[in-house]
Amino acid sequence: MSEIWDVVDLNHTPVGMTIQRGHEAMQWLKDQGYYHVVVLGFIISHRKLIVTRRAAGKSAGGYYEVTGGSVLAGENSMDAIKREWKEEIGYDPTDHMVLPLPSFVHHVDIYDPFVVFDDDTDFTNPILQKEEVDQLILMDDHQLDQIIKDKKAVDCLIYYRDQIHQWLNQ
Repeated sequence: MSEIWDVVDLNHTPVGMTIQRGHEAMQWLKDQGYYHVVVLGFIISHRKLIVTRRAAGKSAGGYYEVTGGSVLAGENSMDAIKREWKEEIGYDPTDHMVLPLPSFVHHVDIYDPFVVFDDDTDFTNPILQKEEVDQLILMDDHQLDQIIKDKKAVDCLIYYRDQIHQWLNQ
């Protein structure tokens, strides 16, 4: 079953419509001047970034990313990132651990990023959603630079590169 998203305006306000995921949906949003909301979740543990590798059967399969995904109809961004973490890597932080970052717009997507600083969770044996991700890596800043250099990183890792370096070196 395909995902259903709330259609929102630039202020994150639902406009009273939903849309089903797909290329046609993205074009319709663009044509109407509307958006849908996407979440990104950065996890910093012991001065390393939790990164997953996209499953081979997905678009951009084999590329490295942080957990993220679309906000489903009726869902808020905090619930969406917590759902994505739980589904993809079995991670379930408490709400007070999850810190929102400033939102940004890219094409017809409003991105709501979040960060968690968690030195208490053991990420060495994650429960991975194999349809989405096939590997979890605790990555230092040099490894991050290498996957970016090798063009194996999704755009959000490139966009947040300087911020990630700050988090890993504080």
